[in-house]
Amino acid sequence: MLLLLAQHPSFLIMDEPTSSLHFGNQIKIIRKVNALKNNSLGIIMATHSPDHAFMCDANVAIIHEGKIWKTGHSNDTVTEDILKEIYGVEVKVRSLGNKPECNRLVCVLTV
Repeated sequence: MLLLLAQHPSFLIMDEPTSSLHFGNQIKIIRKVNALKNNSLGIIMATHSPDHAFMCDANVAIIHEGKIWKTGHSNDTVTEDILKEIYGVEVKVRSLGNKPECNRLVCVLTV
């Protein structure tokens, strides 16, 4: 990633950058994505993790069956109904709380 950033791109396209990484490294990548986003770098990132969309706190495009299905801010677009329809599982979308360090939505699977 450093080599790409040394060239000062306007956009960075990442295809599942957290794939096959353990939890700690996934968080490091998401933090780096947010830092770059906050420094006005355009980022297009593919992910299969709805939680990553919430962590990035950005606009998303949900692709389902090869088509752009929904677009909008992650908090408004990644919903329980959409996740159930796409993945076929019951999931709850809940807020972590109202403290600034953890004020985001998360997906909770119901078992």
